[in-house]
Amino acid sequence: MGRYCPNPTRIQVDAADRSSETIRHFAAAVTRRNKFDVLRRYLSSQPDAGTVIFTMTRQKADEVFERLRRDFPGSAVLRAGLPMSERERTLNQMRDGRVKTLIATDVFARGIDVDLITHVIHFDLPFGLDEYIHRSGRAGRAGREGSTIALVEVDNGDQMKLYQVIAGRVQFSPIENESLPGTQVVEPRRSEDVCRPRRVCGGALRGGSGRGPREFGTNHERPRRGPSRDREKA
Repeated sequence: MGRYCPNPTRIQVDAADRSSETIRHFAAAVTRRNKFDVLRRYLSSQPDAGTVIFTMTRQKADEVFERLRRDFPGSAVLRAGLPMSERERTLNQMRDGRVKTLIATDVFARGIDVDLITHVIHFDLPFGLDEYIHRSGRAGRAGREGSTIALVEVDNGDQMKLYQVIAGRVQFSPIENESLPGTQVVEPRRSEDVCRPRRVCGGALRGGSGRGPREFGTNHERPRRGPSRDREKA
């Protein structure tokens, strides 16, 4: 190095998977049947929080919005296909506090910069760790504290595999600290155990302590070779 560059300068760039230290990560075990109920309970327990709910597709974003708009009037949707003027209006309404709950897709995971956002909910888990980090970063802008919650479908083999990948690099905390009653804690487990069928049993999902994970479902889907790539096109 010194032969060709007598005064080199080393620049250290943080790794892409390094999550902000000001963001706390939580995970809740849900099923497809009770997922909306868990979401509604959480929003009801945090009525004044600026929250972004991320979904994988624009169709799911519209569905979540339609199911929330009546009981949570400060809700809005932000996705591809909407006029630019409507997108800007929605973001401005969130900045001034008129919109409390924003349902968005990954197209906007890197483009939402609103100081009032303190919570991010992963209604659908993203396909990769980078997407998870960028989504979660909406809740911790400029060094502010924030929280994220991943709603993990334990009756969906693909979702459990995605969670296992993320949990290998992100430290999740018990969900009870986030005032979300009636849910279970999801904890990382060995990859070979991720999609093994289990019997129905209450309580948190446990693993990694020498004891087997708590049994949690009967109708696990047999996982495909990889997650279906039905994500939204920008």
